[in-house]
Amino acid sequence: MNELVIIKSGEHPDLEKMWMEKAEKQLARFHPNRLKEWVNGRVALTMAFKRMNIDITPKDEFLGYQKIKGQEKYTFSISHTPGWAGAIVVAGNVQPGLDIESLDREIDEKILERFIHPYDGKFEPLVLWTAKEAAYKSLPDTVQQKFWLQSIQISEGKFSGDGFHGVWSRIDHPELMIIEASRAL
Repeated sequence: MNELVIIKSGEHPDLEKMWMEKAEKQLARFHPNRLKEWVNGRVALTMAFKRMNIDITPKDEFLGYQKIKGQEKYTFSISHTPGWAGAIVVAGNVQPGLDIESLDREIDEKILERFIHPYDGKFEPLVLWTAKEAAYKSLPDTVQQKFWLQSIQISEGKFSGDGFHGVWSRIDHPELMIIEASRAL
């Protein structure tokens, strides 16, 4: 069972207000735009859990980036880009990764050089970037600290690296590049 939610900023003002109170306390040094993106990610996560008949609030304790205390059978991934946010929640022995980007985002050549793996498949830069980000987010917090996007190899519908592998797929959207990745736990 999984739930994917993509929201546009401003669609859920009551939830945004609720999460903003926590953000302003915990992330006071962040730029206001970054705070809004953080909040929208939590709103999308709240909506995804709600579709599973589970209520989460800012009082819930997050266990790293991928679990919530009391809901350990679920794993999740959050993503945001200006004006949009998304979250995916999965039950079972799977770790999801989600990345969303605006379709008009251009990937700078210098950035491109830093994340390409020598054996990556031939993809448009935005697809490659988004797939790598989603794959990276499917890795445990402790592993994320040791890997760079360059160490993740992307092929058609699959990703791999030193000691891990998984699958990815693109989800159609008129304004966004949305890629969901998953890896068995």
